Amino acid sequence: LAAFIVFLIAPRLSLLNLIAGIVLFALIIGLFGSTEFGQERLGSIAQTPLGNPDIDIWKAILLSQGDGNSFNWRLAQWTYLLEQWKHFPILGYGLGTNKLISSNGLEPHNDYVRALVEGGIVGLLTFFTFFGIQIVRLVQLIRSAPSGSQQRTLCSTLLPILLAIPVGMFTDNIWTHTTLFFYWWTLLAVAGWNWDQPNTEQNTIDKTI
Repeated sequence: LAAFIVFLIAPRLSLLNLIAGIVLFALIIGLFGSTEFGQERLGSIAQTPLGNPDIDIWKAILLSQGDGNSFNWRLAQWTYLLEQWKHFPILGYGLGTNKLISSNGLEPHNDYVRALVEGGIVGLLTFFTFFGIQIVRLVQLIRSAPSGSQQRTLCSTLLPILLAIPVGMFTDNIWTHTTLFFYWWTLLAVAGWNWDQPNTEQNTIDKTI
């Protein structure tokens, strides 16, 4: 949400837009916190190292056995998987092995831990490079597209979405969301078309192919 708001106001950054972005972010968080579910989720932060300095990581791992706190559970899951990664730090265990390595047979809920365990240091660096190339590509398209064009608008919309995906990967299994990436690659391909090329019958056939 924060990444999307930042890139929404960045093209026309001003003091007024900055204040509006902060107010919008605070309003959304406030609305979320006003719900029963939101209060429960925000309240659970107080029982984690993030919200309580008296709770360290190891205590949070012990609490995760019975407190039902999803963040503490994630800390325990990540810690266990990272300990297993140390046995094969360079190339990891192989793609799709995270559930087999996990003590509970569940996903890591952190795609960076997943990449490190399955691909090792080489896999994690490749993972970062993969996203870095996409960011560079979108920035190039934004700069090359005419100001105010539909192509530039599309690329400017896709960039914050792309930046939000790695943020979500810190605490979720975004990499397994096949539907998300199906639409993502479709839109990224459309954004890379030559929009200035005349729309002839042959061009339409080429785009379809």
